[in-house]
Amino acid sequence: MSTADDFRQQLRQAGISDDKPLSAVLLTAFQAAETARSAVKDGARGLTPEGEADLIKRVIQAVGQQAKTSLEQHRLRLDRKTSIMAGGIVAAGLILAGVGGYWAGWSSGAQASRVIEHDVAAAAMSAGPQAAASWAALMRNNDLPQALAQCSGASVWSANGKKACAVPLWLDGPETPPIKDLRGR
Repeated sequence: MSTADDFRQQLRQAGISDDKPLSAVLLTAFQAAETARSAVKDGARGLTPEGEADLIKRVIQAVGQQAKTSLEQHRLRLDRKTSIMAGGIVAAGLILAGVGGYWAGWSSGAQASRVIEHDVAAAAMSAGPQAAASWAALMRNNDLPQALAQCSGASVWSANGKKACAVPLWLDGPETPPIKDLRGR
């Protein structure tokens, strides 16, 4: 086993697997240091103490740049994953809020409508089926908001402590249009 393989094994034992960016940075630094050490020991370059210091400085700069590049790539990968996850969570929240709001509005509107229908039916039927049929005809034949709009000022009076107004009500339905014959006359 070579010294680089020994170093990899030591990294794994320390909990730094081969796929981690830190592993690549440390291995690069280790190999650069080994190369520099062997060059200095063998005297292949004939380095002076100043040359050796310069070599070490360049190795440290190269390792630092490699580490910076590797960490930046890792950070960008994490940023992208985090952004996608956050966007998905926000989208899901918006969808759930929209569906919940629609359902709440629909159910409360439907419930209010059922309560009003029940109240109208109960009031109309309180005097019997004939009275209910009369109320139904009055509701069909009249525009209640328009009729009540005339209840203001002098047309309003009090009787037995309650306000009253003469509301004009149509007893008959609207006039039906004349039926034309097939020739348009």
